[in-house]
Amino acid sequence: MSISTPEMLAVLQPVHLFRLLKLPALQALAAQCEVHEFASGEVVAAAGAAANFLFIVASGRVALGAGAPGAQVLVENDYFGAQAAHPKGRHPAAAIPLEPTVLLALPAAALQKLQREHPSLQAALLVKRRTAAWLRRRRYAGWLRGNENVLLICRTHWAWLAGRVWQPALILVAALGAFWGLQQLSINGWPVLLPGGGLAALWMLLLYVDWLDDSYVVTDKRIISDQRLMLLYRTRTEVPLQRVRSVDLEQGFIEQLLDVGDVSARTLAGILHFPNIQAPQAVREIINELVQRAQSAQRKAHAQSLVQSVRVGIGWQTEPPVAQPPAPPKPQASLLRSLGALFSQLRPSFTEYAGNTVIWRKHPLVLLARTGPGLLGMLLCALLALLFQQPGMPASAYINGSLLLFSFGAFCWAWYYYADWHNDTYTLTPDRLIDMEKKPLLGSLIQRSAPLENLVNVQYSRPGFWASIFNYGSVTIETGGDTGDLDFKMVLDPLLVQQTILNRMELRQEQQQTAERERQRTEMVDWLKAYAQVTQPAQPPEQPGAPAH
Repeated sequence: MSISTPEMLAVLQPVHLFRLLKLPALQALAAQCEVHEFASGEVVAAAGAAANFLFIVASGRVALGAGAPGAQVLVENDYFGAQAAHPKGRHPAAAIPLEPTVLLALPAAALQKLQREHPSLQAALLVKRRTAAWLRRRRYAGWLRGNENVLLICRTHWAWLAGRVWQPALILVAALGAFWGLQQLSINGWPVLLPGGGLAALWMLLLYVDWLDDSYVVTDKRIISDQRLMLLYRTRTEVPLQRVRSVDLEQGFIEQLLDVGDVSARTLAGILHFPNIQAPQAVREIINELVQRAQSAQRKAHAQSLVQSVRVGIGWQTEPPVAQPPAPPKPQASLLRSLGALFSQLRPSFTEYAGNTVIWRKHPLVLLARTGPGLLGMLLCALLALLFQQPGMPASAYINGSLLLFSFGAFCWAWYYYADWHNDTYTLTPDRLIDMEKKPLLGSLIQRSAPLENLVNVQYSRPGFWASIFNYGSVTIETGGDTGDLDFKMVLDPLLVQQTILNRMELRQEQQQTAERERQRTEMVDWLKAYAQVTQPAQPPEQPGAPAH
C-alpha cells in the first residue's frame, strides 16, 4: 500500500514530536518514512528486539505488552519505539496489531539525527521512555476504566527533593559535628547524635517517600493527579480531556537551566497542577495533542448526531432506538457479604456516595474529640469495676450502682455527640449544595443550600502542619445569591472535596448545554418534518367510482 506525501503529512503533523517542525523539515521527514502494513495478530516488534524504527500509527490499532503490566492500545497518530533514539535501544514490550494496521516507520538513524537537530524532540522521547519504564514498575490498571490507556506519566523532579532535604541534612551535619567535637573532649556524644540524627534521618525519609509517592498521569480520556503521604492520606483529582481549555507552562530562570517547570491544565471549574516536573515543554505538547484529539472526537460525534437529525427530519431514515443500559447484576447473598454490610453500617462513614449524591462529614479527629470524654468515661468505669472485683477491695451495691450510673452517663455523652457529628453533613446533589446542622433528638435544625448555577468560586485550605499531616481543612464556596457563602469546615481531604464540587459544577453546565442543544435539535427536526410535508406533492382527489389504491 502506498501513501502519498500529503497523507503522510496529515498523519505526522498532529503528533507532538513533529509539531514544531516547519513544513520543509516535515516533508523531508515524510520522505524518510517507510510504509509497513501488518495483518491482525502479526508481530511488529518482539519484546527485547532491537528498536530499528520509530513507528507512527497511520491507521488501525496496536497492542503493546498485551497481558503484561502497563499494557497499552495505540490508535491513529500514536507512536511507539522511542527506544530507537538510542543506538542500542530495545523494545520493552511486544507490539501486535489488533486489526489490519498501517504504520509509518522512521529509521533509527534518521530519528537520532533528528533529535540532535531538535532538542525538544529529544525531551519528548525521554518522557515517553520514562513513561514506559514507570508503567512496568507500577500497576495503574486499578485506575483505568474500560478501553482507557495510560499515555503519559510524570513525576516530581529530583530538584524539588534537593530543595527541601537541605534542612534535615543541615541538622544531621550539625549533630555529627557536635558528636565529633564532644568525642574530642572525651565527652559522650551519643545523647546529642541520637535525637538530632534520628530526627534528621526521619525527616529526610519522610520527604523522600513523599517525593516518591506523587505521580501525574495522562490517559486518552483524562488527566489525573495522585498525591500521597505514606499511609496517612491520598488525594486523587482528575479532569476529562475534553474539558481542558488551555495548558499553561511556568518556568523561572533556574528551572529553565534544569529543564524543570510547572504545567497547569485549566478548565472552567478549576486548575490541575503538575508542579516541578521534568521536560515541562514536552509534557505540555503531549497534553495539548491529547486534548485536541478528545475535543475533535467530541465535535465529530456532535456533527454525526446533527447529520442523523437532518436525515430523520427529511424522512430519509427513522429515529434510531435509544439504547437501554444493561441492568446491573444482582449481588449474590452470602453470610460474609451480610456481615460486611452490617459492619459498614456500624462503622462511622465520613464520605457517603448514594447514586449521584455525595455526603461529607467532619474529619475523624472531630468525632474523636467530641466522643472522647464519653469513651474515656466508659473505659474508666470498666477499669474501676475490674479493680473493685479484686480480693481485698471494697465491694458494695452502692459502688457497683454508681459505676453503672456513671458508665451509662458516659455512654449517653458519647452517643449524643456521635449523633451530633453524624447529623452535621455537607451534601452535593446533581443540582445543589446543602449545608445542614441538626442537633440530636428534637434539637434545632439549620439548613442552607445553593444551586450549582449560583456558585462563583470554590477554595480550600489546610491550616498548618497538622492539617497537612492528617489531611483536613476547610472548603469555602462563594455564591452569587442571597444565601451567602457556604463553609465546609474540618472536612477530610479538602482538595478532593473542592475538585468534586468543581467537576460537578462543570458537569451541570455541560448538562444544561446538552439539554439546550437537544431542544434546538428537536425544534429543527420538527421544522424539517413540516417542510417535508409541505414540499411533498399533493395527492389528487379520488374520483367517484374509482378503484381504491
